[in-house]
Order: sequence, then C-alpha cells, then structure tokens
Amino acid sequence: MRLPTENKFTTLGINTFTLTGTSLLWGQMLGYLNPWFTPLTVLCIMVGFGTEVNMRNEVNNTATNNK
Repeated sequence: MRLPTENKFTTLGINTFTLTGTSLLWGQMLGYLNPWFTPLTVLCIMVGFGTEVNMRNEVNNTATNNK
C-alpha cells in the first residue's frame, strides 16, 4: 500500500496566537487593558496569521523539463 503523495494542507485560519490576539483586542476595546498592550496585541495577531500552514504552490514543486 502506497502513501498518498499529494500535499494538501488546509487550516481554518485560527490558531492559538490569533485567539490570544483577538482576546487582547477585545480587552482593549472594552477598556480592561492599558493602551500599552497595543504592540503585544498587534504582534500576537501578526504572528498568528503568519504561522498558518498554507497550501504549497504547485508551480514551485513541479520540475520543468527544458528540452
């Protein structure tokens, strides 16, 4: 039995960092957090969206034969 060779990685777009950033954002909007937490909030949201697993580009994975 062969293992599948197709690489399809999908995510919902939400991980722990995005949930933490969203929680910090709500805390700031409701006035529970000091405005000094703004850089931490932005950093958490950016790291959360930057660490998502994306589908690999098929153009870069295929070998081109130049004949």
